[in-house]
Amino acid sequence: MIGRSSVVDDVLASDLVDDPTRSAAAEPLRAEVTARRRRYWGRQALLAAVALGATGSFLAISRTISGDHGNELDRAVVRALGRTRSPITNAIMRRLTFFGGVPGATAVSLAAISLSRRSPRLAWQIMIGAVGGAVAELGIKRIFRRKRPTLLAHLEEVDSTSFPSGHSMASSSLYLTLAFVASRSRRLRSRRVAFLTAASVFAATVGTTRVYLGVHWPTDVLGGLALGTAWACAAEAVFDITGAERIEREAGAAL
Repeated sequence: MIGRSSVVDDVLASDLVDDPTRSAAAEPLRAEVTARRRRYWGRQALLAAVALGATGSFLAISRTISGDHGNELDRAVVRALGRTRSPITNAIMRRLTFFGGVPGATAVSLAAISLSRRSPRLAWQIMIGAVGGAVAELGIKRIFRRKRPTLLAHLEEVDSTSFPSGHSMASSSLYLTLAFVASRSRRLRSRRVAFLTAASVFAATVGTTRVYLGVHWPTDVLGGLALGTAWACAAEAVFDITGAERIEREAGAAL
């Protein structure tokens, strides 16, 4: 029993990842373990995508009802954050918000794609994750056309509409995608929850900067975070499930 347990532990500790140097056909036992895990992750991601997509849709619909001036919670949060403004916090918030904008998100995406250039599937998933912000800016915002809040002076120049927050959607879709991809590796798999939690907190922080800077309502940010997270989870589900099928096909061809 000890010998068998050792073999199983070794298999689980070194299963296949998105690595072009590994072959499912040459490692059928590891392929089976990997495919099972990827399907499980895919189901989890799909459920999260559906739930968060529904949440984002609810917020979007509610915005058409409440109008452009925000609800009581919107206004209360904006005023509270406005009272915390200072030259130092202004500078910090401007630097943090950079990572959800086009220049920052593009730089991070290109760096991640460059690091994953040996694995086309990982690069494609990162590219799809990075597209989330563009979807908000070019598609969803044009549907709702919600006006920007005017309760606080804008600390950043903006010319698009307000719902959903493009920075929030971009940061949640991109950084959660990077967390999904990174935590798929053998060495980092045990830290998957920590990676996803850190990415979620960072995305929420970027979203908070948008309210602090006076350019978004809190509900714009919540809607963007929900939709961006749904986008990242849906992409993860697709890549996990199709990855499991590919591994099984390669392993089956060797039998």
